Amino acid sequence: MKRIAVLMALAIAFFSCNSRYEQENDDKGNIMRKTSEKTPFTNYSLEMRGNFDYSEDGVQITGVPEGGYANYSYNDIEIEVRKGKGNAPEISIYEKGEKVAPESEKGRDLLEDAIGRMQDLQERYE
Repeated sequence: MKRIAVLMALAIAFFSCNSRYEQENDDKGNIMRKTSEKTPFTNYSLEMRGNFDYSEDGVQITGVPEGGYANYSYNDIEIEVRKGKGNAPEISIYEKGEKVAPESEKGRDLLEDAIGRMQDLQERYE
């Protein structure tokens, strides 16, 4: 009986997973990419407009295109990237609703994971 209950719980967890990807181009040729994944343990989404530039080591965003942005959400973490002054990014990070400074150690760690996912999405669906 215990085995059946465990198998049922695993089956429910497996079938309740939801993952999707969308891509479209706007009238200016900007690529809009959206991906999301929802499981009993994870709630992740990423929406990007345009192609971003990254540092060689892949841990910093060095350029945001005109009209470009990224919205990243992973469980209790939310990161927004917009074009700031010049080509520099303007980055906002929140964890459980509390603002985290992007230049802090925690901010850099959270941002590094998001940037990895952004690069993967951008490279996979160019």
